[in-house]
Amino acid sequence: MKIEIIANPVSGSYNRDKLGTCASILSERFGRVTISHTSRPNEATEIAECSDADLIIAAGGDGLVNEVASAMLAKRDALFSVLPFGTVNVFCREYK
Repeated sequence: MKIEIIANPVSGSYNRDKLGTCASILSERFGRVTISHTSRPNEATEIAECSDADLIIAAGGDGLVNEVASAMLAKRDALFSVLPFGTVNVFCREYK
């Protein structure tokens, strides 16, 4: 299984060490994990649209989650998940 983590390094509670730990655990259990850090608006959308991963994880706040989720509408067989690294993480709180 290919996993793509799209991370926003300026999100409110972003933590490089926690992200690395998550990536290591996923890699041990599922195989190849790629981490892509964004540096500008809409970059997460572009990364998600071009990714050939089986699972795409948004690691950031609600803005990043929205970008990746919007791109996922075009993906027919990729899974989507979230690592709540934002300040408030409304999406994750609402969907538990």
